[in-house]
Amino acid sequence: MSRSRLKQAEHDAAWFLRLMGPTPLLDELRRDDRPQGNILNTGDRAATPLITIAHYVALTEARSFLETGTQKGFFGYFIGRLLGNNFDLVTCDCDERSKRAAAMLNLGWVRFIFGDTKETLPNVTGKFDLAWIDGGHDYATALSDIRQAVRLDIPCILIDDTRSNFKPSEVG
Repeated sequence: MSRSRLKQAEHDAAWFLRLMGPTPLLDELRRDDRPQGNILNTGDRAATPLITIAHYVALTEARSFLETGTQKGFFGYFIGRLLGNNFDLVTCDCDERSKRAAAMLNLGWVRFIFGDTKETLPNVTGKFDLAWIDGGHDYATALSDIRQAVRLDIPCILIDDTRSNFKPSEVG
């Protein structure tokens, strides 16, 4: 790698690490002790999905997002760090504790939908630039979430955890 490319890569990595925190809001979101929803955990494993999300947000100029699997609110937090208050997020989860995380994301416009996405997503309407599918990891739920994103004509659909090194997944 040339010296100028190496210097640019170091600059980009430093910017990315600053973007991720820490902040009081991130510290509070991390207080949730559930083992799922770890997109903003530290380490090399976190960098790949975050860089991918940032790449597609920039590539598509996305400002309107649909998320399945709110969990700790890390996706919304990350989008807020990327875009400031200039975004809309509809986020869905069937865990009551995720309501708290969504309420804390007072950046941009955040709407939380409580319930099983197989039942709630068919009622969602609107225009979205990007979907982050990271909810139920069983085949029926993942397939339903993907089908709903297609129904909504979302041009960029990102899917997490279809193959996991930590546990088997029905979705391949």
